[in-house]
Amino acid sequence: MTNREPEEHTVDQDRTDQQPDPDRARTVPSGATREAERDDAGVTAGADRPPTDDEEHAAPTEVTDEQRSHEEEMLERGAHQQGEGRIV
Repeated sequence: MTNREPEEHTVDQDRTDQQPDPDRARTVPSGATREAERDDAGVTAGADRPPTDDEEHAAPTEVTDEQRSHEEEMLERGAHQQGEGRIV
């Protein structure tokens, strides 16, 4: 990977104020940013801590018939979803 010098800001020829357009300005990430990106890329998702005793106690241990029926209904709806928002 080669390090490049930051490019100069571009100026639109049409603009009368001749200020750099921040939407078109390019930046070069610092070495610290690149290092943080590499570190983040190696991290897998997961809980940051185990549950507390209160959280463990509050968690449901059984699924009711109503919950089971609702889950089945949602799975069926999702299986036949059409249009925008569909996950393929």
